[in-house]
Amino acid sequence: MNYFRTALLLAALTGFFLVVGYLLGGQSGLILALVVALGMNLFAYWNSDKMVLRMSNAQEVGPNQAPELYSIVQGLAQRAGLPMPRVYLIDEEQPNAFATGRDPEHAAVAATTGLLRHPSREEITGVMAHELSHVRHRDTLTMTIAATLSGAIGMLATFGGLMGGGRDENGRPLVNPVVAIAAMFLAPLAASLVQMAISRSREYEADRMGAEISGQPLWLASALAKLHAGTQQIPNQVAESHPATAHLYIANPLSAGGLRGLFSTHPPMEDRITPGLYLEMTDRDVDQYVEARLPEVLDRDGVTRATWWRNVFRDRPDLPRRLPEFDHLAVYEVDDRFRAPDAPGDVNGHHFRHYPRPGQGRLTGRPTIGLSLVLISPVSDNGAQTLRDWADFVHIRHIAEVSVPGYSMITPYENATVGATPRFMHFYEIDQDDPEAVFKSMTPLVTKLFGGGDTAEWKDWANTPELRIDYVNTFRLLGSRDRVDA
Repeated sequence: MNYFRTALLLAALTGFFLVVGYLLGGQSGLILALVVALGMNLFAYWNSDKMVLRMSNAQEVGPNQAPELYSIVQGLAQRAGLPMPRVYLIDEEQPNAFATGRDPEHAAVAATTGLLRHPSREEITGVMAHELSHVRHRDTLTMTIAATLSGAIGMLATFGGLMGGGRDENGRPLVNPVVAIAAMFLAPLAASLVQMAISRSREYEADRMGAEISGQPLWLASALAKLHAGTQQIPNQVAESHPATAHLYIANPLSAGGLRGLFSTHPPMEDRITPGLYLEMTDRDVDQYVEARLPEVLDRDGVTRATWWRNVFRDRPDLPRRLPEFDHLAVYEVDDRFRAPDAPGDVNGHHFRHYPRPGQGRLTGRPTIGLSLVLISPVSDNGAQTLRDWADFVHIRHIAEVSVPGYSMITPYENATVGATPRFMHFYEIDQDDPEAVFKSMTPLVTKLFGGGDTAEWKDWANTPELRIDYVNTFRLLGSRDRVDA
């Protein structure tokens, strides 16, 4: 949502506040509403950050107490062109984080201890980039004002209802008593709904800008999936004790149940986990493809970026293949608006979406210049879940465990076309010049982890009865292009 719509929603909250004041107190109620609104917002402007941090039992830390978190925030702040915010830790096992402060010069970011234990460094980076986006756009001030006005409307409605509503100069009620009673209950509800709309809209925008700050949209997507699982399973006692702070967190910290979803200040997590990838495989001359085909696809709704790659080891003999070989690969980053175009005869297109399982890897600080592409399908019609679980929790997990030099991130996807083949894609990002050498070093390292290639653990890692390999190969980056109006 853009700033204009957010301003309209804040204006609507203010209007609710004044209307309720007038209905329940007449002209004096209107004046009281104005005074209360100004007073509460002035207090919130100067003190909201201190109040929130105190309620959350947050402790300020520096590079000595939390070196990894501090260095991540410091690096992201520099990348975003922001002053270094104060960094706080909250002793809660639930992985979560929030930002507060009236402006970038007085900002603070807080992370739970669970955030440092559960997600990877890349995922923590995605989360903190999201929080710094709130700082950059002063969302913390906007959401604090929204929460203050919403709370004040509830307080005023209750007070006015108890006092019997406003009356004119002749002592007659300004409104029907039934209407006054209805306003007493409905005005706070309406105000809460507007507050939720503001908070949800700023979360979407922070997701987008956070991905730009980190430079890695998939890190945040992976983190959101892990945070969603964590908030469903692990309670946040501090947030439960002070639910007014819930709207500040990146993921709703409150326990599930009741009307949590309907009255949530956060958009559904599945709506925030993007993006997808659209792949085109071709033998066409790469310059001709980039000149003629790439702009056509990049201009479609939902496409944000394109990269193109050269096949490093065409017609490799060491692994089976069910898809035809090709010289060049184009990878388009897409969101849910994207619909795959009709492909020319010399192009093979595949549309994949990231499913809510975390990517695995580590932060190296080096750009992705190579990749390993793995496309697989289940042998049987009902074996997709078994294959996916094996790939995510056995095969990829142990590759990440041995920290193969050169592999920076491994992200799982599934085919966006129901029933299509291949069913799953694993996208191995490589930060070294020779992607083939990185790929070939993987198996010996995992073999060493299991003490040899004859062990049961190694055999479980290397294969599963449901595995059918559709394509495996390595690629070297040739170029990239962002969509200007994305």
